Amino acid sequence: MAPDPERFRKRTARFFRELRPTVPDLVGQVLSTASHSPLFRMYRARFVISRARAVAALFAVLTLLWIVVDVMVFPRAIYVPIVFARLIASAAFAGLVFSCRCRPSLGNSYRTMVLLYLIPSAFYLYSVHVLQGAQLTSVGTAVAIGYMFLPFALVVGLSIFPLTLVEIVSLALPLIAVAAFPLGTLPGLDGAMVLWLLLLVVLISAVASMSQLQLMYELFQGSAFDPLTGVYNRRSGEEFLVQQFDLARRYGYPLSLVFLDLDDFKRLNDVDGHNAGDAALRTTARLLRANMRTSDILIRWGGEEFLQVLPHTDINEAQRQLGRLCKDGKCQLCPRGDGTVLTFSAGIAELLRDGIPLSADWRALLALADWRMYQAKARGKACIVAAGTQAPAGDRPQDHRDREH
Repeated sequence: MAPDPERFRKRTARFFRELRPTVPDLVGQVLSTASHSPLFRMYRARFVISRARAVAALFAVLTLLWIVVDVMVFPRAIYVPIVFARLIASAAFAGLVFSCRCRPSLGNSYRTMVLLYLIPSAFYLYSVHVLQGAQLTSVGTAVAIGYMFLPFALVVGLSIFPLTLVEIVSLALPLIAVAAFPLGTLPGLDGAMVLWLLLLVVLISAVASMSQLQLMYELFQGSAFDPLTGVYNRRSGEEFLVQQFDLARRYGYPLSLVFLDLDDFKRLNDVDGHNAGDAALRTTARLLRANMRTSDILIRWGGEEFLQVLPHTDINEAQRQLGRLCKDGKCQLCPRGDGTVLTFSAGIAELLRDGIPLSADWRALLALADWRMYQAKARGKACIVAAGTQAPAGDRPQDHRDREH
């Protein structure tokens, strides 16, 4: 059966139409961190720091074990300073393992990576300086030439980290400079060939590293987001909330939580059907995200409940931001099929303004925002309750949920 050119053309056109939206997203994710969400940055930073500590532990052991080879093939005048340098490098690696139990952030992951590569680079330059001009046996010369290939091991190591292209270039260029600096100081090496091979290894490592980053991003997308609305699910959103609460506590900046619940959502499902309810949730998520900054996140907390986490935002600014969705004195979102609008009730709590005790954790701030949301329900719905109301002692948000439902 002869192929149909028109059918082939249509299939090809459909393929590229489906591919077109994903290509810019793929390029953006592997190019730089600018398009990464705050939560994905935290996930990746935790992974990078953990893997860097594992590599540092391995280097700490291998650096010590290689002392045996140095003592066997080098004369005393050579192996004594190299062994001394190895002891320092191994101690530095061990210090990196035990001291780098830091908060997972982009800055901390960069510092960990820089230290991980700075230690062997310094050892490499020092050892090449010691070996320069030394009178060695044939075996000693072969081992000394092997020292010149330490930068290759470091560049290959880039492939085990999920890095963007900008990060790879920022790390690889100094390594290439370190490798090029002592070329020609040892016999038997073609400097141009060494650099060419090093660039080839950098290219291969970059592809492997960016592929790992893309795989991590796809796995993160599948596990961290609510499939219906496209916003963060409760599990992943809670991790971001814990991190932001701890940071706000440490550095003393405002952190606002907006707990939002759609009014009469059960009636919408009963009257218009679950498809209409799903459409309302998707539209709600879209409108809320459009009204937020890139540093804020939106979480589908459960059912028709959403939680906005607003770092560096006081309660007045949070109320102004949410108030942009209110019209004619009512907080409203998407129009319903019968011409009416879907309204919401919201409660806002802020860490500094509401004086959350130092002994309390993020749940206390969340509980206050939740309680204020139910106060908005009690005031007739479609409104916002912010400062000025405090939950009575012993009154739990779950009590209001039980009465509401």
